[in-house]
Amino acid sequence: MTFGGVVAERPPRVSFTNLRTGETVEMPLFPETLGETVAVNWTKQVILGMSHEQLQYSHTSNHTFDDLEFVFRAQSPADLEAITDGRKFLLSLTLPSADAQGVRDGAPPRILFFWPQLVSMTCVLGNVKITHEQFNKQGASVRFKARLTLEEIRDVRLSSETVREQGTQRSNRGSEE
Repeated sequence: MTFGGVVAERPPRVSFTNLRTGETVEMPLFPETLGETVAVNWTKQVILGMSHEQLQYSHTSNHTFDDLEFVFRAQSPADLEAITDGRKFLLSLTLPSADAQGVRDGAPPRILFFWPQLVSMTCVLGNVKITHEQFNKQGASVRFKARLTLEEIRDVRLSSETVREQGTQRSNRGSEE
């Protein structure tokens, strides 16, 4: 796109990459809000005769992103094809691959969740809720909202120092951009 002789780059978008297949889908618009939750879990130790319970650190729950809402709209046949494909992509992230051979392969795929300048994290899709809001004369959905819940998934220990240094930029894509 060119404005007054200056080439305007398309702004970066929120994207999801299926880490099993490598397929990446960019979302059409940034959501208006992004809710993050991290819970610290403490076990209460009761000691007879003590005036209070002792708290012992148990673990920190996985980082979650709740009610992440994306709006999909089609104003042309090409848009309709794109949003239909986006819907199918999101739904495909809820099921294991047909060629799954083991326990790890028998789960839905891991996802790289990328929000420019904010999040680059390996997650799994906890749930997806799609609400169709408008249909064309042929009955195709031309406007729908997809509400997602994502949960971080890690294979290595995460430390306070790592989070202090990197925040939620915990994957390669976040450090490249």
